[in-house]
Amino acid sequence: MQIVELDINEFNFYCPVTGTRILSGDGYKPSPAQLGWWLDETANKPEFYNDSVKQLWETWVDKHQDDEDFSWDVTEFLATLDQPKWVAFRLECGQAIMSETSTLLIDMYYEKSPA
Repeated sequence: MQIVELDINEFNFYCPVTGTRILSGDGYKPSPAQLGWWLDETANKPEFYNDSVKQLWETWVDKHQDDEDFSWDVTEFLATLDQPKWVAFRLECGQAIMSETSTLLIDMYYEKSPA
């Protein structure tokens, strides 16, 4: 599991596996290779596109939410994953007052299922 941090001025990010434009000025569209999406300001309400990632998240939250120093730190969760084929992109998007951090978890070995 690798975490790549990028600072991008525009809301513009393409999936490195499928070429899908995930973030744009017009909004958000998940890639088929995407496993999950977290916004730091609402990290307790992620979107999941893979049931096993959802279960891993829920197990991590259940295990730690009663800890005295618990926070919804997505990077702490991601650090527990032993998944060499997954990459998390932490994107600082926007400028100054209007910036936000998104974390996109992508399966770099995703293959489209035959039709």
